[in-house]
Amino acid sequence: MTAARQEIIVFGGTFDPPHQGHIECVELVLENFPNAKVWIIPSASPAFARHSKEKTPHYSYEDRLQLCRLAFQDNTNLPKNKIIISDIENSAIERNYTINTLKKISDLNPSAKIFFLIGQDQLESFSKWYKPKEILEIASLIAVSRPNSDHTTLNKLTEKLANDLMLQLDWNQTKDIAKLGKEKKYNVFLFSTLKNDVASSKIWHYINSHESIPDAWLPESIKTIIEKNMKGYK
Repeated sequence: MTAARQEIIVFGGTFDPPHQGHIECVELVLENFPNAKVWIIPSASPAFARHSKEKTPHYSYEDRLQLCRLAFQDNTNLPKNKIIISDIENSAIERNYTINTLKKISDLNPSAKIFFLIGQDQLESFSKWYKPKEILEIASLIAVSRPNSDHTTLNKLTEKLANDLMLQLDWNQTKDIAKLGKEKKYNVFLFSTLKNDVASSKIWHYINSHESIPDAWLPESIKTIIEKNMKGYK
């Protein structure tokens, strides 16, 4: 009997800080990809930060790595054996691109099926990323909508992505390739069930205003650290 192919879901970002929206994404993909492991990868040197001072992470890479360990590995609602907090980008010099990280993961796990988890905003801009076609050659996309959005919006964005890149994409709200008809080189899986309307920018608005962050936005351990111990909050 042939062993099931290893599945890796790559979830990268600044995680500045990690919040309930991130956790919902992980819960969602593990529910739909039960055999997968999720690699949480804080960005050490995100490419966009070179061009946008506003988006430069507030917390250091080491702080964000530790916050991710607390938010994901110490979360009793998430299976610890399915979560890997990776520092694979720690050695990145200057700006790092997604394609570089995915190539490293692919080289380390040559037989694995790799997925790349992104949000609706990232899906909308994906055709403008560095080497988007090469990303799709290594990893299938998993795209999750914003709260108050819907599956129709994701469908339209994915259709536009296919046209922009001149690629034949298969996409649907299922992880079963067979149900998409025929496995193609490029696949996108769409999900539109997130409920928590939170973003790091909203959290930082509260921090900079010296206001208490809504409980629903952060795991309790993260909220406590931010409000009492970490820089940026007084």
